[in-house]
Amino acid sequence: MGGPKTDSAYHAGWAWAGNTPFQYTKLIASHFGGTRNPMVISWPKGIKPDKMPRAQFHHVNDIAPTIYDSTASNRPGRVAGRHLRPFGPLATGAPGLASWDSAKDKWELYNLNADFSEAEDLAAREPQRLAQLQKIFDQQAVANKVYPLGAGIWLRLHPEDRIKSPYRSWQFDATTTRMPEFTAPGLGRESSTVSIGADLKENGSGVLYALGGSESGLSLYQDQGQLVYEYNMMIIERYTARSKNKIPAGRHRIDVTTTLASAQPLSPALMVLNVDGQVVARTTAARTVPAAFSASETFDVGVDLGSTVSLEYFERRPFRFDGMINSLVVKMN
Repeated sequence: MGGPKTDSAYHAGWAWAGNTPFQYTKLIASHFGGTRNPMVISWPKGIKPDKMPRAQFHHVNDIAPTIYDSTASNRPGRVAGRHLRPFGPLATGAPGLASWDSAKDKWELYNLNADFSEAEDLAAREPQRLAQLQKIFDQQAVANKVYPLGAGIWLRLHPEDRIKSPYRSWQFDATTTRMPEFTAPGLGRESSTVSIGADLKENGSGVLYALGGSESGLSLYQDQGQLVYEYNMMIIERYTARSKNKIPAGRHRIDVTTTLASAQPLSPALMVLNVDGQVVARTTAARTVPAAFSASETFDVGVDLGSTVSLEYFERRPFRFDGMINSLVVKMN
């Protein structure tokens, strides 16, 4: 199931086991695994309970409007200064999905009245019924703006369309912590230069900046005087650059330059560490994370809050920098 050194999820094998007797997991909406979940509602003042379970499916788009209507509440037009869209589907903005064609996918057909776990595919035996249901699916998909199918994987093909900050340069200091990744600089996914003005201690230690967490991310830190950069590529691979010598105590300028080989997803990248204009370490990541390191981790200066990007300082978390960061400037190249 994992632990404090892994992401807050679990292995695919456990997901399969937990979804028994259904096929697939919640990531595959074509089957019931992980999606046919029970829900219990208790509202004594508004609903008279009975013992009859309901088998129909519901979605938040069904439940939320019902609650608003039942409680005679008005849905707010704005929350935290942001305008809320009307109830409806998410707008993907995806014009297509490369060469994948959902029309060529294989359709399956199940009789849920007699086959609760979708074990017997009836598509070949009942082509007319399948065609009838395909037509109904298409009508509902058009009405509910489901197309294009598979838009959820669009970002894997076109990470440039991800939600991101419109800025190309930032200036931070040690007060910057817990900045959500989607508002932070796109470090490790785009070519960039990070310039730090800092006062270092003798045999200094601690994180200068970190983005992401244990599941994926990057971190620049000092460890007993040595300067270290780690690129955690989704736990699958870890790339590290470490200075051969310790950085002397005193005021220094540290530059981290990241150069992606191309704009293509999973492009390799060269990371170079400079101290006062001299190269002290470098590493090449064979591939980089295309869209995002995580859905919940953040950008921190002078500390690594949340889960740690690097296991090297896991036991010392949050591994606060023991020197002083005067400025941290990020420029996207």
